[in-house]
Amino acid sequence: VNIESSNDSMINMRDSINSNKGIERKLNQAIREMDESLNSYLDITEQMIASINRILKKGKSVVGSINFE
Repeated sequence: VNIESSNDSMINMRDSINSNKGIERKLNQAIREMDESLNSYLDITEQMIASINRILKKGKSVVGSINFE
């Protein structure tokens, strides 16, 4: 009975291990895609910051200094 129970556990472990085959490749692909997305996000936010700074700089000449605090 103990051997049968042990075999059941081994079969479950084997099935669990086999179900994880290929996960590394999927994780690497997900990481690459996330990296691309984060780089795009950072590029966009850098453009937003630059645009806001240009607007604020131009606004100073029109309405004076603006305090946002």
